[in-house]
Order: sequence, then structure tokens, then C-alpha cells
Amino acid sequence: MPEPKNDRDKLPIARLLPNAVTILGLCVGLTSIRFTLAGEFEPAAILIMLSALLDRLDGLLARRLNATSSFGAELDSLSDFVCFGVAPALLMFEISLAGAPGYGWTFALVYAVCCSLRLARFNVRRGDPAGLPNSLSTGAP
Repeated sequence: MPEPKNDRDKLPIARLLPNAVTILGLCVGLTSIRFTLAGEFEPAAILIMLSALLDRLDGLLARRLNATSSFGAELDSLSDFVCFGVAPALLMFEISLAGAPGYGWTFALVYAVCCSLRLARFNVRRGDPAGLPNSLSTGAP
């Protein structure tokens, strides 16, 4: 087996910690969805708030441990979409929008889509230090 070329090629456990926290946050968000579907709204809302704390912690750990990576950023984005897009949309729908046939689900979908677009925009801007790519910032195709 070839030796790693530099220290970054080695994978110490500390570099995995932020991703482990992100996955824990994702599991908390998915569990919130489970509680929502079971009609247990208070625990579902608490779990969404807990996922927000874990989201803050994973970013802090990644910066402090110098363990940022493209993989971690994409994993965090997926977790954010589930925890702050899908889980709250389902919770809102089940609590207050289910009684509005058609419209309630539309509002939940619009919320989730807006969250996904915001995250996609953030992901695009992350790769471009000047902000949005020229085609998006000028309105050109």
C-alpha cells in the first residue's frame, strides 16, 4: 500500500468528527419527520431545533479542527435541506395546512423548494469567491 503523500492524505479520527456530527444532525432531522408522521408534533419541533444546534456544531468543529472538505460541505448541504427544508415543511403541513386541500400541500412544497434553491445558490457561491457566476449575476443566459 503506498504511503500518503502529505498529512492531508492521512485520515485521523478528528477529521471525521465534523462529518459524524453532520450525520447525527441528519438522523435527528429524519427522526423529526418520523415524529411528524406519527402526529407527535412537539418532539418533532424540538428535534428540528436540536438539528440546528448540531448544524452549528459541525461547522464549528470543521473550522477548529481544520477538517473542511468538499465532501463535508455537500453532506452538510444535504442535511440542511432535510432538517430545515423537508422536516419543517412536513411539520407545518401536518399541524396547520392539512385542512386546506391542495393549497396546504402547495405551500409546504413551495417552502421546501425555496429552501433547496437557497442551498443550491449557496453551494454555487461557495465555489466562486466573487459571488454568483457571471451568467447568474448579470441575468445573461
